[in-house]
Order: sequence, then structure tokens, then C-alpha cells
Amino acid sequence: MGAPKGNKNGKGNAGGRPSAYAEKQRAEALFQAFYSDNDQEALERKIGTGKFSIWDRIVLTAMEGDTKVLNALSNKAFPDQLKVEDERTIKLDV
Repeated sequence: MGAPKGNKNGKGNAGGRPSAYAEKQRAEALFQAFYSDNDQEALERKIGTGKFSIWDRIVLTAMEGDTKVLNALSNKAFPDQLKVEDERTIKLDV
């Protein structure tokens, strides 16, 4: 049964934690940014056309060595603490 009408607890996840699907998608994008071979010239050409995503711009800026972007991405990709409450197998193709 849901919360009664007008109850503040019935508003859902507005502004809260993203879904597990969104978190997985972001984690995979970070993994690809750090561990896959990205073609810097291809990214520069794509950005030169004027049709690119913000993610493309961030990856290119990081590839150019901007420490502010690299620090932000590495803090997201490599957390300070890792809590594992159950056994899982993680396969990393590096």
C-alpha cells in the first residue's frame, strides 16, 4: 500500500539516488574512459563537427591532461572505501 495522498513520503525518488541501471551505465562509461583505447584525433574531429556529447568533451579534456578532470573522474572510478557485503565475481578485461 502506498503512502496516503499528501504525505511527504509518497513523493518517490525525486533528487535521490539514481537507479541501479543508471549507476551501472555510469560505472561502465568510467571504466571505458580509463581502460579502453580512445582515438584522440577521432574525438577532436567529432567535436570539430559541432555534434558531440558532453562526455566526449570530458574524455578529450582528460586525454589532453587536465588534472582537474582527471582527479574528478578518478575519484568516481576508484572510491576511497569499498564495502563488499556478499561474494561476487568481478571480471575486468584490462
